[in-house]
Amino acid sequence: MPTRLESGSVPGSVTGPSAPARGGPSAPAPGRPRGVAGRSLAPVDLQELDPAQYISLTTFRKDGTGVATPVWFAVEGGELYVWTRSDSWKVKRLRRDDRVTVAPCDVRGRVAEGAATAEGTARLIEGADLGKVRKLLSRKYTWRFWLVDVPAAVVRLGRRPHTGIAVTLRTR
Repeated sequence: MPTRLESGSVPGSVTGPSAPARGGPSAPAPGRPRGVAGRSLAPVDLQELDPAQYISLTTFRKDGTGVATPVWFAVEGGELYVWTRSDSWKVKRLRRDDRVTVAPCDVRGRVAEGAATAEGTARLIEGADLGKVRKLLSRKYTWRFWLVDVPAAVVRLGRRPHTGIAVTLRTR
């Protein structure tokens, strides 16, 4: 099964049907997770990812198929932080399997040829610790984060049903 983009993941994106699958079916290389066949999974430093505006966060279904989602992120203290809706499929997949891969991408989730891609593990952040993730993203994306977050909070009557994701990568 090819890697797919999850809809409604990038802040400000239009919610709708999932983007069409990219690439064709291919068997993963031995020892490589399904869904990322063909990408180089060499260890990467967080500093290489930090300048990017988006990363492609790949989480894995029960059958091992990777589902890539372009997301905003921030780096601090050796971890990469992501902010997402609590009811998103990536959160549901991470509750079952903490494996992830990340790569810098554009707003549409397209990863450039030869881009640094890394494997890691993710943990979900909820409750009081979620404020840290929100603050990090607000600092990195400034007005763009507020432009998305404030109107959404008004529509949701102040509720922020979000979950943070902290990703620890295998480093060099």
